[in-house]
Amino acid sequence: MVATISRTIVAFRRIASLGDDRHRKAWPPWRVVASYVGVAVACAFVPSRVRADAAGDARDLFARGRGLRLQGDCASAVAVFRRALEVYPAGLGSLRNIAECEESTAHFASARSAWLDLGHALLTTRDPKYDGWALDAEHGAMRLAPKVATLTIDVETVTADGQTASPAPYELTVNGERLSTNLVGAPLERDPGRYIVRLVAAPEGTTQERVVELASGDNRRVVLRVMVANATNPTGSPAVSVHEEHGANAMRSVAWVTVGVGGASLIGAAIALAIRQSALDELQGYCPSYATTKCAWSSGAQSAEDRGHLAATLFNVFGVVALVGVAGGVVLLSTHRGRSQHAALVVGPVGLSAVGSF
Repeated sequence: MVATISRTIVAFRRIASLGDDRHRKAWPPWRVVASYVGVAVACAFVPSRVRADAAGDARDLFARGRGLRLQGDCASAVAVFRRALEVYPAGLGSLRNIAECEESTAHFASARSAWLDLGHALLTTRDPKYDGWALDAEHGAMRLAPKVATLTIDVETVTADGQTASPAPYELTVNGERLSTNLVGAPLERDPGRYIVRLVAAPEGTTQERVVELASGDNRRVVLRVMVANATNPTGSPAVSVHEEHGANAMRSVAWVTVGVGGASLIGAAIALAIRQSALDELQGYCPSYATTKCAWSSGAQSAEDRGHLAATLFNVFGVVALVGVAGGVVLLSTHRGRSQHAALVVGPVGLSAVGSF
């Protein structure tokens, strides 16, 4: 093999020198043709040999990965299967084992990605040994979809008084890996775990970090703000603020609960009013002139009167709660719609100051 490649290189050099009259005379036409044929044969032989070696290496790596998986060491097996897939991408067994191992270790986003990759690769594969795998890949991706956690990172550029400003340069990383600006604002599928979101504002290098713990199925959103100069911050030094949309969401939840309590109380007031009216009608049956004169009393009339007094008291209580609940909930919804708490540190030549809105 080595001798063939060496002869091929020599032949290439000689062919390249055929433009020289001296070499053209020294090389008869049949030798030129033979050199071209030799080069063509060598070029056809080398890639097939390389492919055969890659397939053999992939088989060895696959066997090692299977051994690790059978021993229960799926974490190490995944690394070996990935190496086998890099060496020989046509070996889809490695990809399937990656998907199954990642799923067994609760890396649901990585597992779902591997199942999807397997499904795409099978679209162009007709090997009978992969029969039924496309359906397995589809079911695997569907099964894991509800378990995948997502992390959405938004970056806003604002002035010190909270007004929206033109975008400022920054660098964003998640667990040390740089995040493209094209992915800002998009839900990122991630495995459960701990993530450190870090933003560095240019050119001063003001830094802010936020640690996010993701559980299976979580949908978390982090908003980072780059603060730029305005009339109240004439230094032009950008600052960074970061918050999660929990305060505003919690307040809106309280508002809706308040509205719900008010609505339920309104229904209770209506029921109490109906009971009071029923008791009043019953009481007038015992004493038609009850409202203006005293009548001969009976146990039935007494019971109707007591029921009417209780219903009237409940009507007053429910009415007040309904009024306060509905009105308070509407006020909370209107005042907290689209707002969120935020705070920031502004670095300037005169010192450090804090700004924020709540």
